Amino acid sequence: MRQNKMLALWLAIGGLSALLFGGCAAKEPVMTPEYVRKHIAPEMDGIALTREQRKNVEARTRHDNLRQIPDDLAYILLLERPGQMSRYIIP
Repeated sequence: MRQNKMLALWLAIGGLSALLFGGCAAKEPVMTPEYVRKHIAPEMDGIALTREQRKNVEARTRHDNLRQIPDDLAYILLLERPGQMSRYIIP
């Protein structure tokens, strides 16, 4: 029982010392005021969207617009409804 407590204590001490002395290995840029002014929101492409989100919105818009072309042509060529020149229904 006492050996388990000692082992847990040594593991906790070893883990904490590794965290304190090792730190993070990632090389983050130094956050100076100049860096922050130059890179206020580097991942944003506009006010609310990132570049990838904006590309997705544009692709979806192009796709929807291309899907509407046959409907628009049908409206222009008056193909979406029967003619209304006669008051009688033509089968």
